[in-house]
Amino acid sequence: EFLSFLDKQFGLYNCLIALSADHGIAPIPEYLTKKDSRADAGRVGTDSVKKACMNILNNKFSAAESLWIEKVVENNIYINKAFIREFRQAERSRSLVRPSDSPFDFAQGDVATILQTLKDSLPGRLPVFASFTLDDLEKNSLPNQLREQVKLSCYASRSGDLQYVFKPFWILDGSKDGTNHGMPWEYDTHVPLIFFGNNIT
Repeated sequence: EFLSFLDKQFGLYNCLIALSADHGIAPIPEYLTKKDSRADAGRVGTDSVKKACMNILNNKFSAAESLWIEKVVENNIYINKAFIREFRQAERSRSLVRPSDSPFDFAQGDVATILQTLKDSLPGRLPVFASFTLDDLEKNSLPNQLREQVKLSCYASRSGDLQYVFKPFWILDGSKDGTNHGMPWEYDTHVPLIFFGNNIT
């Protein structure tokens, strides 16, 4: 309809048409697994990410009530710092019992300990390829393409305390169909650009 309008008003011969997008897109996981049952692909919802994080931290620090995670928004995990302060005070007063082999390391800083625990444990619970703290993104000067890609999507005052990246062909989506975007893999960062018009070959 739009092309018909252009043709009527100006003549398509006189038009240069460009078609693009603001991002790429991930293949639908179910399509990949239907084509090949061995394909490592799937979808995970943010509720599952939050639950996995809380289970990891409960097992590590033996907390009766798990309020470690404030929220998970897309690939951003926000730590509940108010709960951590309360937990620290309770630990110091010995009102909570924790296993002797998994001490809460106050010397490292409470949040740093929590984040390192998640970084070490999430790949064993979810299809997580890598994860980065804000310190990883801001202070690490060693070249790393994946980290640099994640850093470009980070805004320190609003981004999560920990940002994770799924393995290729895994998407962040709790629904049963459709697809998503937002990971740094080639299919997700490749943006199409098409030109159509006179003298375009």
